[in-house]
Amino acid sequence: MVRTGKKLLLICTAALVTCITAPAFAENLPLTTNLCAGQNQNVGTVSVTDNGTTLWVTYTITAPGWFITETHAHAAASLDGFPLAGGGNPVPGNFAQKASHNPGVTTFTHSFTPKPDGATLLVAAHAVVERLEGDGAGTIVDQQDPIITVIPGPGASGNPADAIPFDFVSPSFYSLGFGGELIAQYNCPLVSAPPLVDLAIWEHSATVPPIETALISVSTDGVTWTDLTSITGSSEAGNTVDTATHAGPPHWPTFFDGGIAGARFVRVRDTSPFDATGNGFDLEAIKSQQSCTGVSVEEQTAWGAACAGGGGTRFNARGNWATYITYTVQH
Repeated sequence: MVRTGKKLLLICTAALVTCITAPAFAENLPLTTNLCAGQNQNVGTVSVTDNGTTLWVTYTITAPGWFITETHAHAAASLDGFPLAGGGNPVPGNFAQKASHNPGVTTFTHSFTPKPDGATLLVAAHAVVERLEGDGAGTIVDQQDPIITVIPGPGASGNPADAIPFDFVSPSFYSLGFGGELIAQYNCPLVSAPPLVDLAIWEHSATVPPIETALISVSTDGVTWTDLTSITGSSEAGNTVDTATHAGPPHWPTFFDGGIAGARFVRVRDTSPFDATGNGFDLEAIKSQQSCTGVSVEEQTAWGAACAGGGGTRFNARGNWATYITYTVQH
């Protein structure tokens, strides 16, 4: 299914590209299989594990450009424990666990507490996944909220959502930590048409020093990156810009013009000298312009273990391709 037109993606705020905190699996080894979109495209993984009282089902996208907008999970000792329609096909909307994701996410975990009884469980993991396509040549729009991926470094602090909004009425920021990074994934390509400002990044520091630096990179697919430049925040007390454009201490802006046509991903990676009392580059805001005409959204249904080699079983060999996993309880 393909939908055309502009699609706004809001902010995913949790670290390590997840919108909830995934469990620490301790010594348990999860059963991992594929997440299959459109019956034959492997876009990620589904992992199942337990600790005796809770069962976890984790979805993870691994294919660049894809994200999850809905998840539905169910577990039972037999097919009799599933909500089934006529012909034995499952009804994901009636599964025990379900969630809508706006913004889209690249990983999510459903928790079953208490864990269903049984030494062996049948687990169904259903999702709706989307991918953005098109060159975006056309209408220029201002800042749009991206999907956020965060890999925090030592000392990271704050809320990643505070690193993106272009709003200095109530200044806030996210500290990347030393060596940490934040990736903003936009639904439309960034504009590359000087003298328009394609990208502007603000660093927040109230004092000088410390010196806080970051490397800015862009990508069209989130896999191959082009480094733009390294930027410095509070290295110079005189680093000021017109206050009409949100300038001056403690806001330290860097502007980029042109040279990034087609990029949908912006990465800010801390390169600050380590300071045991610090927390790395303080990302206060990213402002960008995108071109959204000509961008389409491909939407697919996905099931865990449904692609070749996944080891799944269809609910109904003559019905739809809905699939479940057989999981052996570890505790």
